[in-house]
Amino acid sequence: MYHKAQNQLVTVKVLQPGEWLFHEGDAGDCAYLVESGEIQIVLERNEDFIPLGIYGPGSLFGEMSIIGDQPRSASAFAQSVCQLRMISREQINRRLDQADPILKVCMSVLIGHLKKSLTQYDEPVEEEISLDERLRRAADRAISNSLSKDNQAHSNNPSKTATPSQKKVTLAEPVPKDIFDKAIHTINLENDLTKAIKEGELTLFYQPIIHAMTGKLAGFEALMRWFHPERGMISPADFIPVAERSGQMVEMTHWAVEQACQDLVIMRDNLLASLELSEYISEQMFMSVNFSSRDFLDQSLMDTVQDLLTTYDLPEKSLKIEVTESVLVSSPREVTNALNDCRDSGASVAIDDFGTGYSSLSYLQTLPADTLKIDQAFIRPMHQDERHLALVESIIHLAQRLDMVTVAEGVETEADAKALASLQCDYLQGYYFARPMPAKEILLWADNKWGRA
Repeated sequence: MYHKAQNQLVTVKVLQPGEWLFHEGDAGDCAYLVESGEIQIVLERNEDFIPLGIYGPGSLFGEMSIIGDQPRSASAFAQSVCQLRMISREQINRRLDQADPILKVCMSVLIGHLKKSLTQYDEPVEEEISLDERLRRAADRAISNSLSKDNQAHSNNPSKTATPSQKKVTLAEPVPKDIFDKAIHTINLENDLTKAIKEGELTLFYQPIIHAMTGKLAGFEALMRWFHPERGMISPADFIPVAERSGQMVEMTHWAVEQACQDLVIMRDNLLASLELSEYISEQMFMSVNFSSRDFLDQSLMDTVQDLLTTYDLPEKSLKIEVTESVLVSSPREVTNALNDCRDSGASVAIDDFGTGYSSLSYLQTLPADTLKIDQAFIRPMHQDERHLALVESIIHLAQRLDMVTVAEGVETEADAKALASLQCDYLQGYYFARPMPAKEILLWADNKWGRA
């Protein structure tokens, strides 16, 4: 997968002309994107090389052994100075695990056809070849090798000793530039994210959630942030989708849910211990943490959630697991079972961005959710568009009938807060109250808001 050098993950490989990258029969641990230079793919048959193709900038190769889970079916060496971007077996397999079953079958069949096409270059087994034929072939190889100007081993400079080198070699079609550039960006981001997880570059910011009727601090939503040492703050809109597709999100959620529970204990103690602030703080303060669909397929994470609730001795429903509608649709049975287990252990469940996803009301009948979060897409235009106001009112009434509470996201003005309170929305969240902030700033924010009133 990755090779370590000086404690750094090496994801770019540079080859000099004539240097071998791998040989037929080697274990395949990476595929490669060619950023510069040219790689030739050959079959090694005794003393001969059979050229199969040349891969230049923008090309992908080496994926067959990973998708087919077989050793390398050919050999590869550098025709010129090459820079290759490595894609690990783990990175590919994580994506294959999420692929549609029919697509997996098609890929498997395609790899089988490609491997079968290579058998045309294989000689019959030795027992089927007459002695005269074997002697003739050996003589032909000897003559061919003697014609080489520098008859060195092909491990040193394969391009000079490959006897079929005068044959025309097909240049592989490059990947379209926009797709190639996007792939490079994604791989770089994913590799950097692997390093970020290991080296503690990720942190949690917390956005306060306010009780609409009393104005008390009711809880927080934990939001993941990434401070890259070179690129600065990277938007969650960029790295969260990458983490979800690559499978890294599970490890990140493991960390986030434990960190959020630790911080909630500290914030509860500090805020409720303050004589000036305690009357503005709900004793049932909760912490919302976002979960992805893959999180619910990881039993160890579900076990971790249950253990944390016991370890930190948090009041019931202090941890609120947020899921989007798309998560519910992707794996409804697994998600529902996992959420039922979490609820039985004392967690609560919120449906995030309600009304913006697949908007089926059927899952509300069976899903163990107690909270609906109204997306800001409905909140922001509700003063200018009566239809949005009607939708917000309808969602609140629906939640009430289902004995669920509501949280309005994107509350940015006093008018927003008053309108939602008049509609009997339970909780409010948005920039009108506070932007997301590190845990260490929460006490100062609360003191500025209530302590000096």
